[in-house]
Amino acid sequence: MFPNLVPYSQYAAVAVFSPRHWLSLQDFTPDLIASNLAAVRRYIRAVYAFDSRAQHCAYNINYLYPSGGSLPHPHSQVFLDPYPTTLMRMQQQEAEQYHLQHQGCYWFELVEAERSAGARFIAELGNTDWFTAFAPMGFNEVRAVVRDRETLLDLNDDDIRSIAEGVSHVLGWYESIRYNSFNLVLYSGPLGGSRSYRMNLAIMTRTAMAPYYRSDSMYMERMHWEAAVDRRPESLAGDLRNWFARAL
Repeated sequence: MFPNLVPYSQYAAVAVFSPRHWLSLQDFTPDLIASNLAAVRRYIRAVYAFDSRAQHCAYNINYLYPSGGSLPHPHSQVFLDPYPTTLMRMQQQEAEQYHLQHQGCYWFELVEAERSAGARFIAELGNTDWFTAFAPMGFNEVRAVVRDRETLLDLNDDDIRSIAEGVSHVLGWYESIRYNSFNLVLYSGPLGGSRSYRMNLAIMTRTAMAPYYRSDSMYMERMHWEAAVDRRPESLAGDLRNWFARAL
């Protein structure tokens, strides 16, 4: 790990996956992802002990140029700051409002609703539940919720392994349908604690890196904050259920 040359937060850092400059998506093994995420957890713990104001954090990946990455070398990026990003703030505020209005945890009830409906639910891996998004923000979007874990510092080694296995399964499926570029965010609640929040993850494909690749972001995404996708979440979940079943 090292400081980010272009920091997007006060304590921005980069965590390298491998000395190799190029990884296919199937090369992102559970061991590789777990060790990277564990290093980030250690870094965040050290920074938070030094500066308790830096309580908003997220684990992020832009892989290859179509995803917004500036280098092909595989790495993750740490967001760690006294202030949350817009979407982090919205998640935290809405989860707290839901808790106050319904005396329940939004994330728990979301997972139970998706599990009961079945059409978008993919699999349960350890302490994580995987499903496709009801209202996707991008292509082939997959979501996960980490049960009973509010912040990134609450993750134990088994949680990290479950997250890594799920991400590795999703990336393997992305490569099987000929994608090689993706975005990922693992959102954490404020490190001071929040009974209403649960850690959650979003991952989506970007246009495949090829000689004439293009960015799939246009004015709708950048200027209207409206996302367009090319597959129904229920169809996506069906394909991924079969893929997970073969991998488990």
